[in-house]
Amino acid sequence: MDYVYAIILGIIQGITEFFPISSSGHLLLLPQIFNVQDQGLTVDAVLHLATALAIFYYFRAEWFSMLRSWKKSRLLRKIIIASIPAVGLGLLFDSLIEDVLRSPWVVVVMLIGVAVFMWWVEQNYTEVKVVGQSETADKNLSQIGELDAIIIGLFQSIALIPGTSRSGVTITASMFRGLPRHVAAKFSFLLGGPITFGAGIFKLVDLVQTPDVDWGFVGIAGIVTFVVAVWAINWLLKYLNTNSLKIFIVYRIVLALAVSVLLLVS
Repeated sequence: MDYVYAIILGIIQGITEFFPISSSGHLLLLPQIFNVQDQGLTVDAVLHLATALAIFYYFRAEWFSMLRSWKKSRLLRKIIIASIPAVGLGLLFDSLIEDVLRSPWVVVVMLIGVAVFMWWVEQNYTEVKVVGQSETADKNLSQIGELDAIIIGLFQSIALIPGTSRSGVTITASMFRGLPRHVAAKFSFLLGGPITFGAGIFKLVDLVQTPDVDWGFVGIAGIVTFVVAVWAINWLLKYLNTNSLKIFIVYRIVLALAVSVLLLVS
């Protein structure tokens, strides 16, 4: 069961980190569904580290370009600006998040709350028109201004609360600022690289110092996460070229209702 559960964890993390349905919420709920011990934040962090590596791998050309001209890269500057709120609040409230907010009822509330926000943005959505079909995705990213980056970064910090979905709030916040869905998704994924990698490294120290770690379990979960995450990034970018977020809004509501029922009857 241990290694089967590691595969399940990897699949769930790889998909939910990028689909706007909350990876932290699913990872918190999985142990209760399968009646196993919570894998803990340190293992969660390794899974997030694997998703960060998937981001760097999938967007390796973009990251190479940004780092090669890091002094002049406007996109890199916007990613840094947007990362500051979540990094600062994450360091300040790490204990609160780990000890208080890791609750199934918190997940339920955030699943519904963010779904409402996503629905409202979709109902009032008017994207910035891209001039010509020949425009590249990188050119489209130039539509993101520094004020956009600050606002998106503030929304990203809300994702510190389990059940929120980092990709969900950042994609939706980008749409709120009028960006095309696929551009919003790409910026969300690029933005997720540094902060997800940093969180993974920060917690990896705890994992190394933890006795009796099943490294086989961690390794399998990490590898599966990476492979599935690469697929999930590619699929969602294509999906949002021609589709809205409505299917994910419905999923969040249904999941929240199902979890509420399970909590009430258990």
